[in-house]
Amino acid sequence: MRIVHSICQTALAVTILATLSGCAILRDPGGNSVAAVRKARPDARTRIVPGKLEDVYRRTIETADAEGWEVFRKFPEEHLVVYHQIPSSVDSTQVGVFCSESDEGILVEVASPSIFSRELAAKVLFRRL
Repeated sequence: MRIVHSICQTALAVTILATLSGCAILRDPGGNSVAAVRKARPDARTRIVPGKLEDVYRRTIETADAEGWEVFRKFPEEHLVVYHQIPSSVDSTQVGVFCSESDEGILVEVASPSIFSRELAAKVLFRRL
């Protein structure tokens, strides 16, 4: 009985810790929020930025951090960061920032199912790139 009690306490503690630390797997176990950002990508606001892919990707993260955006999930192998909680946004709809190489430079795309969140994030991000 004591072992079962200890296991339950440990499981509860791990769940609470993961939830409070912002574990995206627990907040979005099916990946629906990320899928919604990917689905909104064709309507993304875009900008071509000169530079190298890794440098531009890093600058987008630094800019978002400086603006107080909360990271929801990072996909460094895809050069994608999904943010949640953009200050001044009226909702918490996720916003994805995609970086990829193009013939003219680095393509930065800001996508979100929320038009308001997308436009706000793009305005802030593109002003600082």
